[in-house]
Formats: sequence, C-alpha cells, structure tokens
Amino acid sequence: FSRVPSSLKAYRKALPEYLHYYNTERLHMGLGYQTPLERFQGLEF
Repeated sequence: FSRVPSSLKAYRKALPEYLHYYNTERLHMGLGYQTPLERFQGLEF
C-alpha cells in the first residue's frame, strides 16, 4: 500500500481499504508473523 490520497474524499475512501489490509492481510513481526485478526481470533476470553 504505497498510494497517498490526493484529496479528503480519496482519503476517506482509502482508509477503510487500508485498515482492512492492515488487520486481515499484512503479517506483523511483533505478532509472530500473524495478522492482527488471526492473533485476536486466537485469544481466549
């Protein structure tokens, strides 16, 4: 994800798309190369 939105309207459209990518597709080294969603789903409450 390397695009920078050129307007507020473009930013508002891009933000939910980026958050979805960040939380469900991007692997995080600090989470043991899991996505935040995978890590959250592995927690027991």
